[in-house]
Amino acid sequence: MSLNIAIIGYQSGFGDDLVSGLEDSGINVNQLFLVTQTAEEDDELSIRFHQKTVYVQPEDSFNWSDARVVI
Repeated sequence: MSLNIAIIGYQSGFGDDLVSGLEDSGINVNQLFLVTQTAEEDDELSIRFHQKTVYVQPEDSFNWSDARVVI
């Protein structure tokens, strides 16, 4: 089963650790969403996850129905 996972507060101190843990876990992630309260509109912070670019999204514009699991 492939999961769509959202990580809330990615820019907190634990975001990178959570992403690394997901990559190492073997969990089948279809889409990863990085959500933060502090993202600014002109701030295009992104990471690489399973050979895909994932952008940090502001919480107030994120569509929560896109994620099956929220961490």
